[in-house]
Amino acid sequence: MPVNISQMFDDPGQRLPSPELFEKLRIITSSGGNVTERMISDCERAFPDARFYSMHGLTEAFRSTYLDPAQVKIRPDSIGKPIPDVELYVINEQGRECAPREVGELIHRGGYIYRGFWNGPEENAQRFKSIEILRDVIDLEGQLTDEIVVASGDYVYKDEEGYFYFVSRHDDMIKTRGFRVSPFEIESVVRKNLPQITQSAVFSIENELIEEEIVLVYSAAHEIPEEEILFELKQHLASYMIPSKIVYRKSLPLVQSDRNQVNKDALKAELAD
Repeated sequence: MPVNISQMFDDPGQRLPSPELFEKLRIITSSGGNVTERMISDCERAFPDARFYSMHGLTEAFRSTYLDPAQVKIRPDSIGKPIPDVELYVINEQGRECAPREVGELIHRGGYIYRGFWNGPEENAQRFKSIEILRDVIDLEGQLTDEIVVASGDYVYKDEEGYFYFVSRHDDMIKTRGFRVSPFEIESVVRKNLPQITQSAVFSIENELIEEEIVLVYSAAHEIPEEEILFELKQHLASYMIPSKIVYRKSLPLVQSDRNQVNKDALKAELAD
């Protein structure tokens, strides 16, 4: 998991074993979080003979995509293509397949899908769906109509070459001014174009005039002029995606179980006070 990669290389209390112990290591795979370019570089340096496969999946469908190691440096933000014997579809709210680069929900189909949650009827109803939800995407004639697929709750898009890109979890999407906005997309722009910012978190607070107001909280060695941040964001984001509130903190609260993940709930509670 990416959190383990970070612990290996970033935790001062950890010490990497001797490289000789890993000289026969051929493959590294990841799942359970977003892989960064730094994580990949760290693994390449420590395990030079191992190929790194960035993968994506979820509890109900295990791993469903992989990014070929040859593509990791070319398209590091991609979660790759379907693994063998897996079918993935991106559908919109009308149940139709999304065009290239149109964001929709990722639907998983294949023999690797789990049968359901034990004694979890609400969770099963939320994720495990009849294949009928794909009736406008694939030809169901002759198919077993009782086949189950998984509605992931992940918003993604597919490019013209068939590579998938994660956008946001359904629960994280921000609705503002009639648009759906991905916090992950804004955070990615901050990470790539504002290197002086060490960590950032984007979320929303209620605003009855525009549904939800976008907030950016960041940490850095020192506070950065707000106009400097806004100038950079406007070069890469649509106007409706620009945060209306930017807050500086010397450090950001982290999730106890994952020290790489900012605790947005704690920040929301702090700003609500």
